[in-house]
Amino acid sequence: MHFPGDSPRLRRTSVLACYAAQGLGYAAVMTALPTFQRQWDISDQGVSIILLGTCVMAGLGSLFADLIAVRRGSRTAVCVALMVQVAAICTVTFAPSFTVFITAVVIYGVGLGTMDASENMQGTLLEAESGRPLLGLLYAGYTAASGFGALAMSGFLSASGAASGALMVAAMVQAAVAVLAAYGLDPTREARTPEASPGDRNGAAAMPRLPRGSIWAVGLVLLAAYMLDSAVSTWSTVYLTDSFDGAAGLAPLGYALYQSTTLISRLASDAIKRRTSSARLGVSATAVGVLGCVLVASVPSFGGAIAGFAIAGIAGGILIPLTFSAAGHILPDRRDEIIARVNLFNYAGVVLGAVAIGAVAAGSTIGVAFLIPGVGMLAVLPLAKRLGHRRPATPAAVGA
Repeated sequence: MHFPGDSPRLRRTSVLACYAAQGLGYAAVMTALPTFQRQWDISDQGVSIILLGTCVMAGLGSLFADLIAVRRGSRTAVCVALMVQVAAICTVTFAPSFTVFITAVVIYGVGLGTMDASENMQGTLLEAESGRPLLGLLYAGYTAASGFGALAMSGFLSASGAASGALMVAAMVQAAVAVLAAYGLDPTREARTPEASPGDRNGAAAMPRLPRGSIWAVGLVLLAAYMLDSAVSTWSTVYLTDSFDGAAGLAPLGYALYQSTTLISRLASDAIKRRTSSARLGVSATAVGVLGCVLVASVPSFGGAIAGFAIAGIAGGILIPLTFSAAGHILPDRRDEIIARVNLFNYAGVVLGAVAIGAVAAGSTIGVAFLIPGVGMLAVLPLAKRLGHRRPATPAAVGA
């Protein structure tokens, strides 16, 4: 089916722009949290509650993306998600009261989850139609834009002490990408027919049932990957600052190296995937994640810790796009619904990674607590074999 703006290059550019806009916006909001904390006099516990609430609302947003996508197509879900985020970012930036601020944060969480799910619907659809791995490149765009968002926030804070500049840049970029998405993304949606029931003589023509076992297998690998990502994002700098004398100025290096290896591995993962099986790549990446966590926990030195974080970045960089790619191949006729459900494991992993280490460790013992995400990665090692897939035919679709 052809549609306005239907060209492979425009499609790829539009989908990549969506991932980049999501990364830019998320980084801008997260790096603005200290500013919001001072502005509204929010305690550390209050910030934790806000982050938890955002994850919960993002989960609801993922289900919202499912509702939109099966009725209007994932292109509509992407455009709605971006505009919801634009409205929420503008509101949190200039909120006249704390009530308005919190309301906007809640709305942002919904937009965040809707975009996480719908961009992956478009990404996996593009990958399936192109017949070659693309999710690594798309997630590399997300990671690079996140780094730019953090740098932009640092620049605006250094120049004016205000976070509003970086937040408005992110909002304007997202609004522009929403316009591009409306023109450049695939507007088709999955054909919908009722699920087959056990006694239905016409079941062969009905929509196949969702394969819940496969969804859970892929979802649990995604949960472990995000658990590792969240643990490093939340606790790496705290650990390096509190555990090694004179290392406070170098402490952010751990997370910087983690992000660097995440980006590099994502840029390389598509090429690697073309040369080996997805299952072998998934098992290898999971094993590397275990190694990184063990290194952080067992080598009580600054060099050992940052080396462990760098190694862990390889695992997260490969596993997250690989799991969504695998989810997109589970059942192409119901791809959007499966992506929305697998995406829910994302937020469970984020919460577990941030909370689990803080619940069992303090100060220098945080390093040992990194065994928790390591155990999580080890537990899903057998499931990583399920990330392998065949290349099925392109699913049936109908016009938006």
